[in-house]
Amino acid sequence: MIDVVLLAEFIESKLNANTEGLKFRTYTYEKTLDRRYDDEDGTNANFIPSIITTPMGSYMPINTMRGSRLSFNLEILLPVSDKYSWIDMVNDFVWSINGKVFYQHGTTITEEKASGVTNITIKMTCQVPSFGSVSAQNFELMNQIASYLPIRKTENYVGINIPINLKTIDGFAVGDQVKVELAEITSAFWVASTYATFVAQSSEEKLVAINNAFDTLNEFINWLNSNYLDSETYAVAQGSNSGGTVMHYAQNGYHKSILAYTEIKTTDFTVKNARVPMTEHFEGETTGQTFIRENDVKYIMTAYYEDTPVLNQILTNIHEGSNQNQLYWLKVTYPTYTSTITLYTKVVIYDQAVVFPIDDFALLPLVFVKAWSD
Repeated sequence: MIDVVLLAEFIESKLNANTEGLKFRTYTYEKTLDRRYDDEDGTNANFIPSIITTPMGSYMPINTMRGSRLSFNLEILLPVSDKYSWIDMVNDFVWSINGKVFYQHGTTITEEKASGVTNITIKMTCQVPSFGSVSAQNFELMNQIASYLPIRKTENYVGINIPINLKTIDGFAVGDQVKVELAEITSAFWVASTYATFVAQSSEEKLVAINNAFDTLNEFINWLNSNYLDSETYAVAQGSNSGGTVMHYAQNGYHKSILAYTEIKTTDFTVKNARVPMTEHFEGETTGQTFIRENDVKYIMTAYYEDTPVLNQILTNIHEGSNQNQLYWLKVTYPTYTSTITLYTKVVIYDQAVVFPIDDFALLPLVFVKAWSD
């Protein structure tokens, strides 16, 4: 179970990150269990009090997995004198934790993993806050429960209640920690230029001299594609024609490490690797023989449709039925204990659709498969 006092400290830090200059302190309901009551003399009483309830929920029903699904309420007693700032403050707070992934290591909750220790993965979501005036009855009840807080009868308060849900588990990844990016390949991989253009470039350290003699520029480009298509070392090359006097320079402007990628906001992402079998049954035999013909890899996702060039082009191609041979670089970044793993795959779209629900956001279900190298 997550430490409720540690959780209160974390919530307090997020509340105090507001841009309205409001100062908060966050407590738990049970004073005797809370290490945070270090200001009973009132020297730092000029703050907005907030309290978190004890998290309630259940553990994951697997003996070897320390996971839980919990919920608690954050209750803020905001003086009416600060009421004009509360909406911006609540919005800042909600979006600082909603949908975010945090890590607990030791007595700290941060947005970054720590090395050499067990990291508890925490995923938080918020429900829509409710608010209302604090009545005399609620005021008396609050004083009975938390008489140590700086709540004054002469002050009018707005009560803000924010329901918060969280999932915790030791060392597991959350789905949206996987970052999916897409870049469209719109022209030839290698683009030829003149010597003057080359001089203006800043990639001289990536220069490679080509000793072959080429009769045409197309021969030169084809040779580059055959030998340096996937090279991350060389971005610029030079060659000569059969006469040995004309120099050509080219840069791989569509290499996977140079392209600008668009992050795809996915509702789900799946990599499916399956074997494709083939069965041969020979004449006169009573049994057949099955062997694996190929290894089939599909990258399956459902993306929210946003107004971005690459998704707009996919939408246009879906409408026109012209996307079957379009090449893309698919860039996927996976989380690990120590850092991340980034994998690139040149793909084509295998299956595609666009869905416009009446009462929901537009979606693009997409399936990619590996493309053969040119």
